[in-house]
Amino acid sequence: MRLRPSSSLLLIAALGLPASGAISAEGGWIYVGTINGVEVRRRALPGTAIEEVMAVATLEGRASEYKSVVTDVPNFPHFMPNVKEARVLSSTPDGVEIAYVRYDLPWPLQPRDYVTRRVVDEDLAPDGSGEYRNRWTELDGRVPPKPGLVRLPKNDGFWHIAQFGPRTVRIEFGCAADPGGALPAWAVNVVSRQTIPDLVEAVHREVLRRRGESAQR
Repeated sequence: MRLRPSSSLLLIAALGLPASGAISAEGGWIYVGTINGVEVRRRALPGTAIEEVMAVATLEGRASEYKSVVTDVPNFPHFMPNVKEARVLSSTPDGVEIAYVRYDLPWPLQPRDYVTRRVVDEDLAPDGSGEYRNRWTELDGRVPPKPGLVRLPKNDGFWHIAQFGPRTVRIEFGCAADPGGALPAWAVNVVSRQTIPDLVEAVHREVLRRRGESAQR
């Protein structure tokens, strides 16, 4: 199911605020298009036909707001599309987390799950300036496969969040995920290009919801 575009994303697109000039230092990205104000890029990965897809958006707000949402794994089922269960299995003081996530796919596809190791490469300064950069990769063996669920054989990704002005945030979300099963790589790539922007939009809507809730206290 497609999410309805948020008015703020559409406003940013209408104002012509830049969605290029990405934070990411890595190259090789190819522009695919723009969906609801979110720029979509892709790049090939060695040894696999699964592409890495990245969504880039310039949004209103504070980087700390978006960081608090994308790191709130236990609450993913409340705002991330199709996520039914999300747990942090372990964490360390330096920001390394092992997380388990289960999510549904449209019928007749079976539900999927995955286990990832998440690390923080760079964090925001105490005043909220700078950049937040995390990344994750799949972790085998931590949770046994569960009946009725297809375990993702590949799930690598990252969030890059930077404050680009007093009320402007630049976000990059990248992911290379193989959902397993009998889905061909070309179909996975097409769906990823369409759905990755939805996740950025879902995070943005949760930021707005939390901001509104805080204002009412």
